[in-house]
Amino acid sequence: MSKKLLIGVGLSLMLAMWLWRAATAQETVPPFEKAECPFPVPIGYRIDCGFVSVLEDRSQPGSPTIKIGVAVVHSRADQPAPDPIFFLNGGPGGALVAALPNMLSGFDPMLSVRDGVFFDQRGAGWSQPALVCPETEALKIADLKGQRLSSEESLAPYLACRDRWQNAGVNVAAYNTTENAADVDDVRRALGYEQINLLGVSYGTMLAQVIVRDYPDHIRRAVLDSAYPIWEYVMADAPASLTHYFDTIFANCAQDAVCRTAYPDVPSAFAQLTDRLRQQPIVFANSDPISQETFTTAIDRIGLIGWLVYTDPRQVPGLIYDLRDGDVTSIVKAQQAMLKDAYRPQWPLSEGMKTTVLCQLRLTQVTPQQMADSNARYATAPWANATNAANMALCAQWPRRSVDARDATPLQTRVPLLVIGGEYDPGSPPRYAETIAAASEHGYAFVVPEAGHAALISADPCANGIVYAFLNDPLHTPQSECLKNTRHPGFSLRAALTRPLIALVSLVLVGVLVWSGWRGIQNFRRQPRAWSWRISLRLLGWWPVAASAGLVGVALAFPTQDAMPLSVSRLVETVVPLLAAVQAAFLFSPEDEPGLEVTLACRRPLAWIMLERLVWLFVLQGSVALIGSAIAAGLTGESIGVAIARWLAPLLVLVGIALCLTLMTRQPMMGIGLVVILWSGLMLASEQLIGMWPFLWPIGLYLQPDRPDYWPNRVFLILIGLWFIRLAVTYFIRDEERVLLGGRGKAKSVRSARNRDSA
Repeated sequence: MSKKLLIGVGLSLMLAMWLWRAATAQETVPPFEKAECPFPVPIGYRIDCGFVSVLEDRSQPGSPTIKIGVAVVHSRADQPAPDPIFFLNGGPGGALVAALPNMLSGFDPMLSVRDGVFFDQRGAGWSQPALVCPETEALKIADLKGQRLSSEESLAPYLACRDRWQNAGVNVAAYNTTENAADVDDVRRALGYEQINLLGVSYGTMLAQVIVRDYPDHIRRAVLDSAYPIWEYVMADAPASLTHYFDTIFANCAQDAVCRTAYPDVPSAFAQLTDRLRQQPIVFANSDPISQETFTTAIDRIGLIGWLVYTDPRQVPGLIYDLRDGDVTSIVKAQQAMLKDAYRPQWPLSEGMKTTVLCQLRLTQVTPQQMADSNARYATAPWANATNAANMALCAQWPRRSVDARDATPLQTRVPLLVIGGEYDPGSPPRYAETIAAASEHGYAFVVPEAGHAALISADPCANGIVYAFLNDPLHTPQSECLKNTRHPGFSLRAALTRPLIALVSLVLVGVLVWSGWRGIQNFRRQPRAWSWRISLRLLGWWPVAASAGLVGVALAFPTQDAMPLSVSRLVETVVPLLAAVQAAFLFSPEDEPGLEVTLACRRPLAWIMLERLVWLFVLQGSVALIGSAIAAGLTGESIGVAIARWLAPLLVLVGIALCLTLMTRQPMMGIGLVVILWSGLMLASEQLIGMWPFLWPIGLYLQPDRPDYWPNRVFLILIGLWFIRLAVTYFIRDEERVLLGGRGKAKSVRSARNRDSA
């Protein structure tokens, strides 16, 4: 056979093989199988949901397939850009697709230009199978309650979950970052996109780096929010990152005039608290929000770091000072909220997938020597290393592949990278953003002031504007001057700061009310005793009382403990004070001509009419409230004293405000309007406001009894309500004719007529 013939045969074989591979590749493009979305599609959006089948283990011939749950949110643009955004969720193990309706509004600017592809990573959320581990739920609850468990007790639920999935034929070790990255490429091909953009958050930034490394030709650009470099030992570096986090908070507090005044030396207070907890932990009692069982929790120096890390950074200085003073209010509330979420997780975390991913990442590896060194160097290290030690013990018994050797090499890519970090991120310090951005010749790193983990979610619109600019033009540095003017909410002031002031104001109010009451009694003795109880009762009107009784009765007949604020315990405080205030506003309307007849007929001050009507108002509405409280207390087990305190303070405050505004403006709708605004705002947002700004506890009209400031709050608000009523009475006495008739000339003529009659 001649040489030319051999070359021709060889070229023919190569061409045939290439054509066969191309045909095979086309045949193996995974299809997108449409399915009904696992959520109601919001109005105004066009969303296609479905599954993409991928190999469970691409390294094993004949591997079974699994399904990746996908939701494609179509852009509103007439001609969307051809490169969509793929959103890479954090966790790992978090559910994204089912939570999509709650997140869409935040992505609207991006979706106005291009499609958005949301998917649940393999083993999580809507994808099948989802490696959830219900065996670990009791473990999480025990941990939140501060129960000390042995290593064996902590590992057992995870190992039981592992065995259950393996017995079901699941290759647990295949649910790792490398396979996740390949899944993204398969989803891209199934949807028919040539190039895509990536937006990763937290763990999603690690997944994005692997995708950029393994599939660079199909990635146009990538945005990484709160990123971790895959080639560094992030977990070993955790103590240093935590120390930087706390140092940043303390330094910013020292530069803030209000924080510096309220908390003059946070680092010293923190060091003293840590030393004290090393010797004697703080022990406090709490109640399980679901089972109502009482339990005891101890906070030692290791637990202190954990609570501070999961606290809003602007509340950290206040929490340190509170714990120094023995006030555990914030911890109690946070513990109950976290327990409630643990019992009823809306979108359960896939613990099986999370564990596999973490155990196969290089950045999670920590040696005993590294932990010993950091324990000696950083005060925050014991908490971080306790978590590290638990993870390493679990990974030693978890099915996993060896760490990918490529992960040890720093990323180098031509794909443009935008890396966003939060100033207050305890796990991803700003230097990580700079390190990862340096991996690309078009890499940009920005730190958002006062933002925490997942900076784009919590940040000022400036940071999101930087992202949009980068997506539109990745080859030029985005304008970032606006970061210098990012909104500064300041640090939260703790409840203890306002307690002395409120105590002083309460004493002053008691003095004023006692003095006014004494003068009123003296004046009462000098005036003729002419009463008109029946007329006042007739003028009072029955519809507000009937409405209160009807609403309370219906709600008690169909109790809904979880439908806040109309739960059984909050029912009376929700309904009665509002309707009583509306009644009070109309009760003293200037159009109430019969009131003038009563005044002219009875030789006594006009203010007595007010007192008569208020007495009837409180008797009737109070009777409805008392009966409702007694029934509610019987249903919930709450003490009758607390049940009465719930509605008494808002009743007095709202009635007093409505009364004052009606008399002073001669417009009952002014009083009703303000009362409705106060009622709706404080009823719906009171707990959130006080959670953000604890020093506002005195004005918490609907503060809940589980707060230690509840009774001082009730006393203070009752005094405020009585003061408003006293103000209205004083105003009435000082200028009663003008209040009733609304004109000086008429008032003088009425006063002259009354003087002549008296003579």
